[in-house]
Amino acid sequence: MKSLPQLFTNTRVYQATFLLMLPFYVLNSDIPLLQAVVDSQINLPCNISLPSEDDSISLVLWYKSGISAPIFSVDARYGPLENSKHFTSEFLGQRGYLDFNFESDLAFLIIKPVEDGDEGDYNCRVDFRWGRTLKSAVKIDVIVPPRSVLITNEKIELLYGTIGPYDEGSSLILRCIAKGGRPLPTVTWWRDSVEIDNSFQEADEQDVRNDYIIRELSREDLMAEITCQASNTNLTSPEAAAVIIDMNLKPVDVHVISTRRHFCADRQFGVECQTTGSRPPANITWWLGTQKLNAAVEIVKDGGNRTVSNLVFVPTSEDNGKYLSCRAENRKMPGISKTDGLTLNVHYAPILYIYLTPNQNPDKLYEGNNIHFECKFQSNPKIVKLEWQYQGSTLLTNSRTGIYVRNKSLVLQNVSREQSGTYRCLADNLEGRGESKGLEIKIKYAPVCKENQKAIYAVTVEELVEIYCEVEADPNDVTFTWTVNNTGYSREVLSFDSFGLKSVARYIPYDENDFGFVACKAHNVIGVQKEACIFTLLYVR
Repeated sequence: MKSLPQLFTNTRVYQATFLLMLPFYVLNSDIPLLQAVVDSQINLPCNISLPSEDDSISLVLWYKSGISAPIFSVDARYGPLENSKHFTSEFLGQRGYLDFNFESDLAFLIIKPVEDGDEGDYNCRVDFRWGRTLKSAVKIDVIVPPRSVLITNEKIELLYGTIGPYDEGSSLILRCIAKGGRPLPTVTWWRDSVEIDNSFQEADEQDVRNDYIIRELSREDLMAEITCQASNTNLTSPEAAAVIIDMNLKPVDVHVISTRRHFCADRQFGVECQTTGSRPPANITWWLGTQKLNAAVEIVKDGGNRTVSNLVFVPTSEDNGKYLSCRAENRKMPGISKTDGLTLNVHYAPILYIYLTPNQNPDKLYEGNNIHFECKFQSNPKIVKLEWQYQGSTLLTNSRTGIYVRNKSLVLQNVSREQSGTYRCLADNLEGRGESKGLEIKIKYAPVCKENQKAIYAVTVEELVEIYCEVEADPNDVTFTWTVNNTGYSREVLSFDSFGLKSVARYIPYDENDFGFVACKAHNVIGVQKEACIFTLLYVR
């Protein structure tokens, strides 16, 4: 009787002939779908995992739907796989080759470049020396990108590069036409990487069109790059065309700039006027009331976007209260102007700043200390009233409470923790009221008992009682001590635990004389608690 290897050897020729002639198809609705773009590369996976360690691959065959013979094969029946020959078909030619990845137990049929006719079902068959045949299937969907993208106006005139200039406020119609592509592409308009229109429609069987209408051009549209994209896949970058909008713009603003708060008669001063947004650059003229002034020098900056005019002027006493203005006009848009100006005497409300005197550290304000505040201010005209506030309420001198208001200074003597909060200074002049930003202070203090604690504990002789004590303190790093007091003696309680601002003592009365009062005290870096927390032990028979 012949062994299996002998039988395999005797039937090689017959098997090879049969396998090469008979295509294999996997009829499965769950076949993986791969997408590829024309002229790109695609890798078709094939499972080549060995059934056992002593087995090996004899034959790898690839088939495509609609083609009876294998489109690619590797024959390893007569020698090691690495020395075997690879056979490609007329269909693939030099576009296909097989790459083995034994670490992942996969072989990839690589097709490059992909052609339109590559679309369809593909099947891989792997024969082994001894094991059962492995079969894999995959489906390729070939995508044909659009041939071109064009931008035109409503008259079908081709637009590209920088277009215009268009007048601010006018309308603009841009039409995008994408030609070809399978499936038909999505045609969208983009501005600064943001999609602004996706209302495309099919123009005919081959073209897709999208019209983008700007009903009123604004200055934000100046030099804006508007891009039309056509895409039918995420596998490649979209086909695109872009235009840049050039425009004529009106002046957007005008500002008079002066380094002086007020102006003195018979003294020379300079004042500057700036205007932006005009395209082409604006022309600036100066006016004192209705009189035109000519002693100015004009400079165009920032590539024409900004025009600066500097005026040198000597006012007289008669000019007090007059309005000095500059006017910006676009020469190509006559009749449209922007104006700004100033009155030659400028007043403003007080500007105030509150601070602690330099010898005080805001992080080391302790209960019992004195605190000194100062208020700085700027004002034109002079201040007529200065006020201090705490938490929104006005402060007045009160020697009983240690509060002293001294115009620009505020002194708090022997402060308590209740005086923590926000302080500010306020001032009035003829222009109005100004106030400083609030200065918040936090006064640190020694421990005090927290209110509403359990104060009475009823226990019997030799009963363990746990007494809870809680304090308030800032900083909250405290140390506790406990004592028990009765008519006969007073001694320290040593059995207790502390955690943060809380402590619990454990105490056992052994006879009636051990009952009385238990006291809890704490201290921190500020000091020792003045009044202990007192707890009463009642004897229960």
